[in-house]
Parts: sequence; C-alpha cells; structure tokens
Amino acid sequence: MLMAASGDSASKPDLGKVLVRSLSIVVRGQLGTGEMATYFRQPQSGLGYTRSVLPSAYVHDALACFDPTSMFVETTVLDALPPRARSRFVQAARQVRRRIRQFLAWQEECDGSWRYYGRGSGVAPDADTIAAAAAAMLDGRRRAPGRPWSRHLAALSGIEASGAASTGQAAAANALRLRALVGEAVGDRIDALLREGQPLLEGAGHYATPLAHAYCAARAFSQARLTRREELASLLLPRVLALRDGRGGFGGPLSTALGLSVLVELGHRGPELPRARAALLGLVGAWGGWAFEAFFPGGGGSLACTTALAMDVLARTTQEPG
Repeated sequence: MLMAASGDSASKPDLGKVLVRSLSIVVRGQLGTGEMATYFRQPQSGLGYTRSVLPSAYVHDALACFDPTSMFVETTVLDALPPRARSRFVQAARQVRRRIRQFLAWQEECDGSWRYYGRGSGVAPDADTIAAAAAAMLDGRRRAPGRPWSRHLAALSGIEASGAASTGQAAAANALRLRALVGEAVGDRIDALLREGQPLLEGAGHYATPLAHAYCAARAFSQARLTRREELASLLLPRVLALRDGRGGFGGPLSTALGLSVLVELGHRGPELPRARAALLGLVGAWGGWAFEAFFPGGGGSLACTTALAMDVLARTTQEPG
C-alpha cells in the first residue's frame, strides 16, 4: 500500500503531496475483490454499501494518466510528484487499476455484458455499464491477439437494439468512446450526440449531476481524438461555465472535478480554468482526498471515485494557461 506523505495543510496545498496522500485514500477505498466501494443512502440509516460496477470503471479511467501501461498515460503529470515518491506512486496506481480489471472480469456475464449492480442482481445489463467496463478492459488488454473486446461490442449492440430504457446521454457518449477506441466508424453517433446537446446537461440516467453527461461526452471526444470537438465545445462550454459558483468551482468536489474536466477535455483556455482548478484544490481535505458527493441517484457515491477524478484533472492542469 502506498504510504501517505507527511506535511502540514496550507492555504495553497502542495499538489505533489496532495496527490500522494489522495492515492492512499483511493487504495484504502478498494475492497479485497478489487471493487471501489460505493455507498448509497439507506432509509433512516445513513450510507450503506451496495455493489456497483460503474464507479470502479470511472476510477480505473481516472487513474490512467498515472499508469505507464495505459493508452492514456501522461508521463508529464508525474513531474508534480515528489521525486522519491514517484516509483511507489506509479506502482500503486497501476496495482489499483489491475485489481479493478480483475473485479470487472469477475462481474462480467458470459455474454460479455455487465449489470449496474453486478452479477446476480435483478437489474438487467445496460449500455452505460457495458461501455464503461469494456473500455477499462480494453485499456488492459489492447495488446492481446485477436479481438478480445468483440463480445463486449456484441453485448452492447444487443442492448442498444433491444430498445431497453435509455440511461441518458452519458451512456451514448461512453458507447461512442468505446466504439471509436476499437476503430469502428462513429460518424453517425457523433451526429446524434451533437443533435442531442441539451440532454448532455440533464441529470438523467445513472447520474445525480448533469455535469456527468457533459464529462462523458468531452472525455469521449478527447480520448478517442474525434473530429468536430470544436462543435461540442461551442455547444457545451457556455452552458457548463454558466453553472459555476462564486468561487469559480461547480459546487461540491465531485461536481467541480467534473466541470473542470469538461473545460480541460474541450481545450478551454480562459481565466475560468485556473479559477476552477484553484477551487478544486481548495476543497481537498486535510487528510488528502476529497469529500463524498453523490454521483448517482439515491445518494450513491464513493469518496475514492471523487478523489480519483479530482486527482486526474488536477495533475493534468499543473501548467496554468497563458
């Protein structure tokens, strides 16, 4: 386990120390199965653990920038870390991601699909969970011979063709990202996503915050290097920027991490970017990590998921825009 670095909290926290302490929070939030523990509001009893596949896939993706084995690694982010902590930090991030993939493999149905609440739950497989989990597995197996992701695409296509209840525009964006990453033609899907711009800021589907939909869309265009990103930016950025609070953030720590990520993924370089970054860094806890904020309906969320998303975007914005 990565040990937290010591250091006093200050008005302007040292990013390197924050990242080291925060990764320790993520490590502690991982169960023995490899799952990132998720908690939902229970009637009259506070938060209670409920197995959920989707948050683990988001943590896996958020830590990708720190993992040299990932297709999304950004080695320059490691410059923010204390030199003596880099090796252990990278090893710990890679281990968390490897164990998440083990959990996802365990929860995968024999037809290549995933269920939001895991195998054995009464909830049917859905496109959002399949696309997010399959992208995580793809990042770990992209050098494998053949097409190990083909069964996931078949399962995703079956769900989409079945006319099952939609899980919102985040699901469409996650499916777009997966298909683009494996080399499928996605022009029609880009057209559809851009036509449905307004729902990208509605809190439908699996998410409690509308920023989740915008985040998934911006991430899909950035990670898969899709064309027409400028169109998505012109559609989303004015609406996302309008959601800022007085401190320049987007509310709580998770919402601010998601909002800042949208700005970064869509190439925004205005003064709002450093303000949002400062707001997010200012929300870090004295222990490292960021506080729990609901990501899913029913008050569901994960301190580790919030923390991983915040770590990712802060590390990738270490250079202030000119």
